[in-house]
Amino acid sequence: MAIDWVSESLFNETLLLVGEDGANLLTRSSPIAFVISGPAWVNNHAHVYRSKGRVILDFVAHWLESRSLQPWVTGSAQPKLNGKAAARIPMPVPPLSEQSKICDVVAGLDGNIKCETAKREALDVVKSGLLQDLLTGKVRVST
Repeated sequence: MAIDWVSESLFNETLLLVGEDGANLLTRSSPIAFVISGPAWVNNHAHVYRSKGRVILDFVAHWLESRSLQPWVTGSAQPKLNGKAAARIPMPVPPLSEQSKICDVVAGLDGNIKCETAKREALDVVKSGLLQDLLTGKVRVST
């Protein structure tokens, strides 16, 4: 018998996963909602949702990422979003065509953010190199 070994998937479909506990529910330093597709094993620290056809799961994920969940999170030492509280989070459900358009816009914005982040990181590397050259005297500044 192995410990911490998963030999098969629990799911093999498109699902929305929402983090259940941890400080990230409040700090939002990383995403709390993910859409997955295909074979997956999900631990007990995530809520698992299927679409019943009324919503696009990417839309729900984007919507959850844009909102504070603080009113539905309980616990002080370990913040927790239990299933009952998660079910009470009010969410607008526009027509599927509108949800799709919103997802397209957000995906485009996410692409732009990734591109601009990569540019900034590249500039940070250049800046760091230039500062190193200046501080070591490799490059002199004339006055």
